[in-house]
Amino acid sequence: MDGADLIMFDEHPPSRQTVADMKKYPANREAELLEHLRKICLRLPECTEKLTWGNPTFVAGKKQFAVLDHYHGRWCIAFIAHPKKQGALLRRTGFHAAPYGAKYGWVCRDAEGRIGWKELEGLLVESYQLARGSKDVSALGKAL
Repeated sequence: MDGADLIMFDEHPPSRQTVADMKKYPANREAELLEHLRKICLRLPECTEKLTWGNPTFVAGKKQFAVLDHYHGRWCIAFIAHPKKQGALLRRTGFHAAPYGAKYGWVCRDAEGRIGWKELEGLLVESYQLARGSKDVSALGKAL
């Protein structure tokens, strides 16, 4: 690969993409991911979106349950996993421990490639429930 094939983006250093990468993943990947997250999260009761350390963060009441982040030049979606599921998720391709939050149950789903949005929606709803500290899903019935 010669230097002509390399494009630098100042918005998210040290992110480097080739022309081929740009064709594979749209330049507006952040907007695309955020749109999906908003469709899933903002319909949940008492969910709001705010910026935390510059990242779109979804909050249930006062507790965070989902974050769109950019670690080491890669997009990921961080969420709280049930302790019984965290280990199994971390053994799967596409999931990794969330920096700074893994000991509190946070897991990241790599968001660079294809995402199984149906599965991720279930994981985000569980994260929401864990953040709310409630197993009462009656309020969720109307939202889902």
